[in-house]
Amino acid sequence: MYASLGLKVNPFPRIPIPDYPPSVTYDPQGVLTRIIREVHYTLETGVSNAVVVVGPYGSGKTHYMLAVIAELEKLPSAFPIYVPSPGKSVLMVYRAYVEALGPAGLSKLADGNDNVSRLLRLLEDEEYSRLVYAWFCGEAVESKYRYRLGLGRKLDDISGVKLLSELIRRLYRRGVVSLLFMDEVESILDLQPYRRELYFSSLRRLIDLTPHGLFIAFSVTPAGWDAMLSSAYALARRVSRNVVFIRPLTLEETRELLRLYLSRAGGNPQLFTDDAIEELYKASNGVVGELLKLAGLALDAAAMRRASRVDRDSVLEALSVYGGVEGAPL
Repeated sequence: MYASLGLKVNPFPRIPIPDYPPSVTYDPQGVLTRIIREVHYTLETGVSNAVVVVGPYGSGKTHYMLAVIAELEKLPSAFPIYVPSPGKSVLMVYRAYVEALGPAGLSKLADGNDNVSRLLRLLEDEEYSRLVYAWFCGEAVESKYRYRLGLGRKLDDISGVKLLSELIRRLYRRGVVSLLFMDEVESILDLQPYRRELYFSSLRRLIDLTPHGLFIAFSVTPAGWDAMLSSAYALARRVSRNVVFIRPLTLEETRELLRLYLSRAGGNPQLFTDDAIEELYKASNGVVGELLKLAGLALDAAAMRRASRVDRDSVLEALSVYGGVEGAPL
């Protein structure tokens, strides 16, 4: 289908979900550099740190987070965890952390005679390990087993945050920093007022309880960040030192991003004509997700016509088929 364009496949994503690890990373604004620099501050000093990445939907926030994680996974002193959505409770973050450690990783954190160490050692007991791990994951365990094993009641937001901070501190004592990457933080604002306040308060408490060994990154929309500044000020104040705003691409940056995708696929980096790029830039408003979607549609339109390049007519045809883009022909 794409032979006339010198391609075997359409290099642009058909579904706007970032690859892991990302196959193409373009960082003209230095977002990756800024996040990694702040992570390395915590890795080198141990002092907990935070970054807030602010950008509209489709601006590449998730892509940047995944690119950072892919880079940091190579370091033995870093333990990155990605939380794609906050869910309805901070226990979602807690559980993501526990599941990333797994039973074997958890049991290695036993380092004393306290109750937490005792429970961690129970993970090595073949008879009860499944039940103990379920409790650590925040699941309900029958009362008869809880009493027998001394598990205590099911974890809630308060006890979950306390235990999460304890696990992070124990891992840090072994020379490993915990890196939490929380995506779509603005969705917390959609919770009922009590749940919303409890969630933001729990995150603030986690930061307060963990002065060392924790790096946390939030991604949030501009409207979400504004709302956090007004309704979750205590949390926002703690993480507002490093706020990275993602701006729309410029025309030249749009051109370069298209070149990168085409080059990766072994195609002609000049496959899109100048007027086609200008039309894509105008239609997408420089938003990466929208740009890649429209570029892929325009390339398909050119392929269907057996064209040798993607020109302005191909873009207009794609906009017409796609619809919903202001100014697109009907």
